Formats: sequence, C-alpha cells, structure tokens
Amino acid sequence: STQSTWDCKKQMRVFSGIQPSGRLHIGNYLGCIRQLIHLQNDSTKSCLWVIADMHSLTNSLSSIRDPQSLIRELPSVSTFKTASMLLACGLDPKKATFFQQSQVAYHTELMWLLSCITPLSWISTITQFKQKSRDGLLPSLGLYAYPVLMAADILLYNAKLVPVGEDQTLHLELARSLAERMNTITGQNCCHIPEMYKPPYHICSRVMDLQKGKVKMSKSSSSAKSILYLDDTPEAIKEKIIKAKTDSIKDLHFDPKERPEVA
Repeated sequence: STQSTWDCKKQMRVFSGIQPSGRLHIGNYLGCIRQLIHLQNDSTKSCLWVIADMHSLTNSLSSIRDPQSLIRELPSVSTFKTASMLLACGLDPKKATFFQQSQVAYHTELMWLLSCITPLSWISTITQFKQKSRDGLLPSLGLYAYPVLMAADILLYNAKLVPVGEDQTLHLELARSLAERMNTITGQNCCHIPEMYKPPYHICSRVMDLQKGKVKMSKSSSSAKSILYLDDTPEAIKEKIIKAKTDSIKDLHFDPKERPEVA
C-alpha cells in the first residue's frame, strides 16, 4: 500500500474484495478484475482492494474431509495464489491499496457491532444462504451472517463506491441500511452511505458455465471442464471450448432463453 492513497482526501474512495477460494476464471476477470484495473487508473478515485480471506472460510472449512485437505484449503495458501494472479492481471499496489482482510482486526470488530443492530429479517431477505446450502455448503452461522461482515468491510473505510455483481446487490443494500441505522443510533454521520459503482462502459456481468448454459460460471463448479481458468494453458482452453455443451439444432442463431449453451 502507499501512504498517498490514504492522504488524497479529494479522491472518491472505492472498495472491493475478492475471495481467495478456488482458481480465478474468465468470468472473474470480465466481471470484476477488469473494473478494478480501470478504477485504479482513474486519478479521481482512491481504491482499496482486499483479499477477503475471512469470507472464504465459509466455503473452505465447510467442505473439509481430512487433515490434508484442511492444509490445502487454508486461506493463507489460497491468498498467496489469488494475490499473485491479481497482480499478473494488472492490479498495481502503487496505484491502489492492496491488502489482506484478516490482517486488519477492525473488520471483525465492526462486524460484531453491526451484528448487534441487524434485525434477522434483514439477513433473511438475502437468498444466497439458501442457495449455497442447497449447493452443498454447510448451513453454518458464518454462512448466514457473512453479509454483515461484507457490510463491515465496506463501512470500515467509508467507501463511497462499491463495484458489485448482480448477485451482490442485496448485500450492498444491507450495507446501506446498516450505515443509516448506525448514523441514527449515534446521532452523527459516522458512516458514509455507499453506492453501487456503474462503469462508463459495458461489462460482461455473467459468463455462463461451459456445460450448463443456464448456470453462471463459478469457482465452486464440480467440473473443471465447465470453467475457463485464467491460468489454463492454451491447449486446455481449446479442449474445453471444443467439448463445451451445445445442442442438436443445426443452424446458429443467438437465443439466450431457448438456446443458452449456444448463446
């Protein structure tokens, strides 16, 4: 990180985090990483990028089956791999503050304060808990409450703009509601109300699974054939594309609803 990043009070602060769970794929790059690179090159923005290793515990620890897999899934191992890949993609520590979430204790401290003022009804509106439970993750308290940690991540740095995907809009709304609630309780504007960042260019928000055209490409997919990883070899990428699922219709036309695999 650079001291100048924190001193630029005239800049608009932007915050974003990436979980170090699994290998990064083309969907991560087009939907998220490319935005971060664009933002860090904007002199009007003060950017903070975090490796959200504490968030990844809801994925890694819930799927542990033996001690060896525990070692492989430890955030300290995957954090280094994710950070290396992000740097290779173009994230520049000289242009943005780049850090590890677990190294800043204030994240969990603020999460606890926010948890004490968060109604259960607010958490229940976020549907990802049910979806991830159906996908095989342990329906733990951590998985249920992690949106509060995400809110703490954002509010801790008084971020004004937050780049989020379609599946994260409810999390940002929770952060906004908690900021307003905290300001009401304290009687002062101690928390900025974060806003969603809308890039001035078109972004590819959803890259679909190569084998299941109606499902978004995900690091948690059960098949590596479904994903184009950023560190795949050219040969592996070619093979995955050749074997990507299509359909039996002879002609080609763009129809995401009826022909999702071809589209």
